[in-house]
Amino acid sequence: MASKDNKIKLGLIACFSVALSALALPASASPIQVVEVSQTSWQAAWQTKLHWSASAETAATKAIEVEAKRLQNTYDYLSQRDAVSVKVIWHLVSQSSIGMARTIPGLRLRSFELVGLGYDGRELARSSLFPKDAKNLAAYDVKPNHSKCAIDAFNLFDVTTWFSTKCDVSRPTPAQFLRDSLAAKVSFASANDLALFEVARLNTILANNYEFTIRDNTLYCPQLAEPITLVSNARLGGYRIVRMSSGGFRLFLQGPNLAALARTASLGDDGTYIRFG
Repeated sequence: MASKDNKIKLGLIACFSVALSALALPASASPIQVVEVSQTSWQAAWQTKLHWSASAETAATKAIEVEAKRLQNTYDYLSQRDAVSVKVIWHLVSQSSIGMARTIPGLRLRSFELVGLGYDGRELARSSLFPKDAKNLAAYDVKPNHSKCAIDAFNLFDVTTWFSTKCDVSRPTPAQFLRDSLAAKVSFASANDLALFEVARLNTILANNYEFTIRDNTLYCPQLAEPITLVSNARLGGYRIVRMSSGGFRLFLQGPNLAALARTASLGDDGTYIRFG
């Protein structure tokens, strides 16, 4: 069975291909041809191990512990409400429901609630939904170690602890947390919005036969308030718009530069997530 990490790798490749194909216009609608130029490097980046700096792994460890502490505090709260065991209620989360711009096939997200139970199995208290930030894909990996567990450690004189796993927190590795954080960055970002904007403006010029000039990767047209940027090397996905000898244009789309993004990993302002860029 493929691991979650492999599903994210393959899923991101697939969803990026879908996003690129959605940009392509029929030939009759536009003289601008869309070309993918970096699909191979995109796949290779996800199939090889990304390098994470020591500071990035330290940041990930801190973020993991914030999430773990929140979960441990909930166990303590349920204990204070006289709960002796905990039942986890899992909820499947659809990627569209949390606003992912690029969905990842095969990625299974599960939020959860903790239900504190008394000696008789009666519900005494219930937690709020985890993770707190539904868009933090990495936070889903900080979760209960078992779907049913005992709050207290084994106690010879307490039968409820005899056959139960003690409630604890399952933590991802820093590298896994970082990779999932990067998956979220790429999945929620609209990396090609700028390309679409510039292509729309270029279509206006071509449809109206406006005159234009090109200098230093910039297209100037008197009818436009601002020139068109023909080249962008954004880490989340760059592009090049090139004029062809036929008079038409080609839009060359590039996938995210994952290695460059990985080098920018740092701890977010509230200490619960990893930011890039």
